[in-house]
Amino acid sequence: MINTVVGLLDNRSEAEKVVHDLEREGFGRDHIHVMTSDVEYERELGAAGGAQKESGLRFVLSKLGLLEERRHEIGLPAEDIRYYSEGVRRGGLLVTVETDESHADRAAEILEEHGAVNIEERAGQWQQTDMTQQPTMGKAGTTTEPMRTAEEAKIPVVEEELKVGKRAVKRGGVRVYTHVKERPVDEDITLREEHVNVERHRVDRPVSDADMAAFKEGTIELTETGEEAVASKEARVVEEVTVSKGVTEHIETIHDTLRRTEVDVEEFGRGAAETPSGFERFDADFRQHYSTHFGNQGQPYDRYLPAYRFGHALGSDPAYSGKDWAALEPDVRRVWEKKQPSSKWDQMKNAIHYAWERARGHR
Repeated sequence: MINTVVGLLDNRSEAEKVVHDLEREGFGRDHIHVMTSDVEYERELGAAGGAQKESGLRFVLSKLGLLEERRHEIGLPAEDIRYYSEGVRRGGLLVTVETDESHADRAAEILEEHGAVNIEERAGQWQQTDMTQQPTMGKAGTTTEPMRTAEEAKIPVVEEELKVGKRAVKRGGVRVYTHVKERPVDEDITLREEHVNVERHRVDRPVSDADMAAFKEGTIELTETGEEAVASKEARVVEEVTVSKGVTEHIETIHDTLRRTEVDVEEFGRGAAETPSGFERFDADFRQHYSTHFGNQGQPYDRYLPAYRFGHALGSDPAYSGKDWAALEPDVRRVWEKKQPSSKWDQMKNAIHYAWERARGHR
């Protein structure tokens, strides 16, 4: 089965490094696509005199529109297409790699090593930035749009439901072939043959009446007979092979994770100094923990931010109250790897555990 691995890079140099490493690992050039905005694509064509221009690492840019054309082939949901399109519009480059299932993980690792962004996290940052941007004060001779205060806002609460059904799939079977096999056989049989013997004996006696009666012309014939082997074959049924199908049933438990929108309401501006709540209350603490444990690894704080948020959400969830981390870790790891397949658990579990402990008030 063909898999398509997708990653958004912030700049062209990182995209070039990704293509270089993918080719070095044996991924075919025809299966690697680098997509940019339509404006950037047209600029590339103009710079090359109407022909596609190759970079120093031999990759050719494609229009972002190709992503929408191949959406169903790749299998990306429409929401992810929108996020990736926004990332490219903001100056990023999108790299897609077509490979089989056994090499998909390696392609994802190469993209991650060169800074491929977590698209859901990046989309959240865009939304926060867009919501917090305020109109600037106008200068003389200019007009500005007055700030409007919303009187009412509707926030949809979305919750996933798990629906389990059945479908028939081929699990294998039995194919029966028949063929004729020959084998040599030997059988012994006794055959009888007759032989005529002629003997002459010299005698000297008087002629008898019988001799006189035989004293005339005549012919005596004696026939020799013999037996020869005659073989015949008879086909007989000596065995029967019966092929049939039986039906067995078993119960299978489906393990999955359902998502639901949680809305936290924070009051502010009521005469007292605003007090941070929820995750923001630990932001400085988490940044200090990042600086101490991960600051020298060359990755920004935003790289570990999803892990701190994930651990904080676990520690704040009453469903996990009173549970031991050692017993909880296997389930937490499975959920994390499903939500963040490009982030390795061993690199993030320290941050997740720390945030979990802080949210529970154990530190």
